[in-house]
Amino acid sequence: MVVPQQSLKIGLILGSVREVSNTAGVSNWLIKTIRSQFPSLDICSVNLGTSPGHPLPFVLESAIPEGISIASLPNAYSHPDVRAWSAYVSSLDGVILLTPQYNWGYPAALKNALDHLFHEWVNKPVAIMTIGGRGGTKAAEGLKIVCKGGLDMQVVESSVNIALPKELIRGPGVVNGQEEFLAAYEAKVKESVEELIKFIGQAKEPKAA
Repeated sequence: MVVPQQSLKIGLILGSVREVSNTAGVSNWLIKTIRSQFPSLDICSVNLGTSPGHPLPFVLESAIPEGISIASLPNAYSHPDVRAWSAYVSSLDGVILLTPQYNWGYPAALKNALDHLFHEWVNKPVAIMTIGGRGGTKAAEGLKIVCKGGLDMQVVESSVNIALPKELIRGPGVVNGQEEFLAAYEAKVKESVEELIKFIGQAKEPKAA
């Protein structure tokens, strides 16, 4: 097992902004699972609808994030919530994206949160975890393209794709984090987080002169 030598701050960003969602229940299970296996990780959950500074505006600023000077961050953004988002993402050692799959894609709120920034994401290690009727693999594929190709993030290859029973997708009930079927994904979570920690360690290594 890869064990970090110091506490690492990991942002667990939830793709769903539904008032009642399966993502919230899965996140409860995920945080508990990760903390039991990697107690030195500081897992911070971010709800893009209700966490401080959210929801972010859907109207993007005139300046393209990639063209903003790194030295001017986060003050280069005019909107206070975007400035706060920039500072928060910059403070993270790594990111876990946990999202449902909507119509073969991922929610607009998550894409919006990614698109407001650029330099803050570059080289940031990220693990992608999805949920859906067949595990949300289409959403995972889309996120890998955006995170790796568009934002130059260090994307963990070992994604976690959690298949939900149909009654939890279309019925009145939702995941609460205690369901037995989630245990089948513990090994994949461990594998993914270990790779995330490895990427973080590589990012923190001093660059050769």
